[in-house]
Amino acid sequence: MKKRLLLVCFALFGLSVAQSAETYLLIGGSGTKNVSIFEKSIQKIVWSHDLEAGQECNSVAMNKKGEVLYSYKQGARLISLDHKVIWNYTCSEGSELQSASVLPDGGYLLGICGHPAKIVELDKEGGVRKELSVLINVQNPHQQFRLISKAKNGNYIVPILGTNEILEIDKKGKEINRLNVAVGCFAALELKDDNLLVSGGDSHQFMTINRQTGEISDRVTQNDIEGVSLMYVAQIRVLDNNHRLICNWQGHNQEGDAEEPQLLETDQNNKVVWSLNDKKKFDKISSVFVITPNKTFADYLNKLNR
Repeated sequence: MKKRLLLVCFALFGLSVAQSAETYLLIGGSGTKNVSIFEKSIQKIVWSHDLEAGQECNSVAMNKKGEVLYSYKQGARLISLDHKVIWNYTCSEGSELQSASVLPDGGYLLGICGHPAKIVELDKEGGVRKELSVLINVQNPHQQFRLISKAKNGNYIVPILGTNEILEIDKKGKEINRLNVAVGCFAALELKDDNLLVSGGDSHQFMTINRQTGEISDRVTQNDIEGVSLMYVAQIRVLDNNHRLICNWQGHNQEGDAEEPQLLETDQNNKVVWSLNDKKKFDKISSVFVITPNKTFADYLNKLNR
């Protein structure tokens, strides 16, 4: 009987954590004053971390321990949910750190715009384990790149804003491929079939391209989604059900009063199935992370509900 009760308790705990993974999103945005977590179904903020003046957050993530990673232009920082700094990586003056993500092995990937531009890998404790210089033919660091990524084959994908290119380099820094996609790209997400889902930034579009040739197999432009106009297309996440979670960043909107949602989910037919449109509570969103099951976050939610 005790064994059965224990199994039930574990099952209930697993269900609780799984539900939090499906319904809680971590978000950040360039020009927004905080990084926050909210419950997707009711759009309620459950956690928020204030940024300092001048910090610009274009990437957020959470590791398996339930610790929050974010970039802030002058560096990248890993913090606990009670706001304690676990590690803080800073870049040199004149450089910009715009990209920070968690690697599958528990390490971290950072992208630093500057001269030279750099790709840096950190270990689980935040120590540098690898550093590569990247040839970016763009003088202004702010126009070099936003989100870089590490592909399944170990190569790095670098979308270059200023030259409208996507660069792929191997683990030693050798250039493997360079594609001209005719738009400044915020991110290039590797899909299961090895193609790339490209966030087109100020071109108000996103597209799927062949990794080797750059041939476009699918393109969604500004007015292709019924009821929504795409603004600056920032990070896109592909969910387990193949829906797309799209950051519709509005920082370049000259009028400043766009009625478009800041974050939207579309199905495979580009129909909106969910959206977030609350400028007062959430401000601008350029990065989103779907929280995966972890005990730390589940414990945090339990404390909130007591």
